[in-house]
Amino acid sequence: HVRTSYLPQGNSKKIREFDARLKQLQQAKELAVQEENFPLANAHKEEEARVKHELENLKKNRKTGEEKIGTISRPEIAQVVSQITGVPITELLAEEKTKLMALEEKLSSRIVGQAEAIKAVTRAIRRGRLGLGNPNRPLGSFLFLGPSGVGKTELAKAIAEIVLEDPQALVRLDMSEFSEGFNISKLIGAPAGYVGYKDSNKLTDVVRRKQSAIVLFDEVEKAHPDIFNLLLQVLDEGHLTDASGKQVNFKNTLIIMTSNLGLKELTQQAKLGFTAEVDKAQSNWANEWQETKDQLMGEVKKFFRPEFLNRLDGVIIFNPLKESDLAEIVKLQVTELNNRFQAQKLDLTIRLGRGVVGAIAKLTFSPQEGARGIKRYLTDKVEDPITARLLQSKIKPPANLTLSVKNGQVILK
Repeated sequence: HVRTSYLPQGNSKKIREFDARLKQLQQAKELAVQEENFPLANAHKEEEARVKHELENLKKNRKTGEEKIGTISRPEIAQVVSQITGVPITELLAEEKTKLMALEEKLSSRIVGQAEAIKAVTRAIRRGRLGLGNPNRPLGSFLFLGPSGVGKTELAKAIAEIVLEDPQALVRLDMSEFSEGFNISKLIGAPAGYVGYKDSNKLTDVVRRKQSAIVLFDEVEKAHPDIFNLLLQVLDEGHLTDASGKQVNFKNTLIIMTSNLGLKELTQQAKLGFTAEVDKAQSNWANEWQETKDQLMGEVKKFFRPEFLNRLDGVIIFNPLKESDLAEIVKLQVTELNNRFQAQKLDLTIRLGRGVVGAIAKLTFSPQEGARGIKRYLTDKVEDPITARLLQSKIKPPANLTLSVKNGQVILK
């Protein structure tokens, strides 16, 4: 049952529109004749003839169509319903088993060093998509914690692209914008009679249109307490009542919240974890990391109300990235860059020379930023130089370019 859409009504609407247009043209033509503006009257006459012809064709096609009876297949029905509701066809046809089985592997190919987080989210998605979870709650709800730049937001993006097959299905809300109680209207709208009550809001209107979405509440700890009351309703009942009294369904959404609680301690562990690769150093760091996680969970329980935490499917602490993780991310970023070249019909390929991956990982590492520096580094050292050389005709595709290390510096040749 589709609550928010109407099914198409054939050609009747178009016929009414052409009838109205025809009357307008006839009136305009008569007025032009009265004003002795004969060139304009002649133009209206020609347009009138064209509209009449279109109208006759529409009426003829409607009569012909009424005589025909066709067969609509199940995939065709699924296509139409998918367009109306925004729910992927794969869900409507219940042919997701293969995709769900491969989901963990696909997410792992995008998100490096976060096996535990990927496994927890994948399990929740599988339960929800197969109808085994609580039918009155969202598909899943998680609180993500961890150092900056380790993949919290990137995981949400990957889920939108892989599971929902739509990058635009990610609804991202910066909760620092909702630190005051009156800002709640930005999420659910303003009551009738108040300023802005007709304006579109950032949450309920968007979810109502999308039907199937990943809702990301960034830095949720900065939200006003009234916002948490809204979240409790979503997590407990699977819907939210907006300011106009309409219920918005959240049962086909995945709720993800991120928090910067304990960021100082997490950043320190990120710095230590980068170099702790082997044997004793790795063992010592693992013990310290477990202690840090235990302390962080203590902070979480002090900050968030028990009724809020108890409604979540999980609180996930993302791991700091090791040097080997950053090296893998460098490879992924270069592959993505090569894919963009191909998509733009540029016959260019970036190759990685010996030792360059590790060099970039070390040059870009920052405990405060995680892997974020890699993309900026590649933009500065690869994309911008290639752009300049293309403009100067110093590169003529097809061409293979190599990133290599010389005297501790990464060069492109």
